Amino acid sequence: MEPRTTIMQPKIKLAAIAKNEGAYIPQWIFHHLKVGFDQIEIWINGTTDNSLKIIEEISAHNPGKLVVRNADSLLEECKTRSVNFQIETYAKVFAETKASGEFTHIFFLDLDEYWISLDPSISIKDFITRQKNFDTVSFQWLIDIPNYERDIFTPILSEENILQKDRHVKTLIAFSDKKTKILIHNSIVDGGITLLGNGDELVETHPEQEHKQKVSNEYFNETKKNIEPFFILHLVYKSQAEYVASLMRGRVHVNDTNIFKLNRFGYSPYVNDDQLLIHFPASHIQDYNKEYEDFLSGNNLRALLKDAQRFVYEKCNRVLDLLDQDPSLLGTHDQQLRGVQLQKLEDTRLKSESPYYHIDVIKLFTDVLDVRGWIHDPLSSDRIQIEVITHPSNKVSVEMVERPDVLNVHPDAHLDCGFKISITLDSSELGTLNLTELPFKIHAKNRHFSCELKTGKTITVVHPE
Repeated sequence: MEPRTTIMQPKIKLAAIAKNEGAYIPQWIFHHLKVGFDQIEIWINGTTDNSLKIIEEISAHNPGKLVVRNADSLLEECKTRSVNFQIETYAKVFAETKASGEFTHIFFLDLDEYWISLDPSISIKDFITRQKNFDTVSFQWLIDIPNYERDIFTPILSEENILQKDRHVKTLIAFSDKKTKILIHNSIVDGGITLLGNGDELVETHPEQEHKQKVSNEYFNETKKNIEPFFILHLVYKSQAEYVASLMRGRVHVNDTNIFKLNRFGYSPYVNDDQLLIHFPASHIQDYNKEYEDFLSGNNLRALLKDAQRFVYEKCNRVLDLLDQDPSLLGTHDQQLRGVQLQKLEDTRLKSESPYYHIDVIKLFTDVLDVRGWIHDPLSSDRIQIEVITHPSNKVSVEMVERPDVLNVHPDAHLDCGFKISITLDSSELGTLNLTELPFKIHAKNRHFSCELKTGKTITVVHPE
């Protein structure tokens, strides 16, 4: 199979690995279908948000456009073998896609990376058909800048975008018979033609480029102020809350067991002469955002997206709680937290109006009411206090118990999120007991909420044998 010729109509697969990216999957899929990718394959791993539901919903409305794979077993295999999970996954997708013979090209991106054409009328297909022959063509990163005024979940583009060009690239690969070794940012093609998105040859002048995964220092210094017609928008920072939430994702694919990501460098807004101001016509931004809103409605995604965004709030709050509980983390992760306005995030954090909870049973054993259930605040790791309000003559005990079954559904809950309430009824209270009217109320509170738990239960009498 030779590299693409001008006769062939390109057919391009986009592939990615996603972990807890539900809040960003709709935008990412919408964007890349819009710019001309034919099929998107997403490998899901270690995910506890609703990413899979979102992908399945989009897939149902876009037959043949999406493929979703479970990568958990491959991740475990890579950890056992101490190999890079990302590279192994990419290599597997590359080999399977090539063997299918269905596609001419493949592109690997992360969920915070977007292929951008400055001219919105030029699709990825147009780019390929207008480009001279290549085996790989690489596009440089343009990275967003930290901005304290940026709201959470803002659109990826605006009329004016201040971005920082970076030496790293992401690469479109043409399938051929040439031996190809897959890497994260580029791939090694024996005897291959390696270009940049502007048509320049991508040349390696120093080993630190790691097989052309970055442009050379010389090339970068010569071109760093050039606005290229095609690039990868790399949204490392987004809003401050999203940046902090991203620290919790961890990097298990490189066997990193740290609590926070280590490949992050704080949220400190900065200005330098190398930043680029990228303009888009107001009409394009308006049309793009309207199309995205229509995409959300047409694919029944609004409720699912709201749930996924709540997960991001949860992760941000989780970081704040960890730092509050263990201030030593401020020093350990000074690099990752540099510039983060922790007090502002605490003051503006999303709080639960009520917890997640369930009353499992209310049983009467002779004169003792036994109440079992569990409780969890999804937006805080604070412990929840339970108070039982009943007649003063009744004796009450409350015990928190382990509920591993709850953690299967709510992984961030405390293991001892279960509770066992025992109420020994006074004889006069027992004599007037109505099984449909509970002689107590349960009140729950932490520093973020205070509410009564509605039981929705009647009393079940357990007779002694």
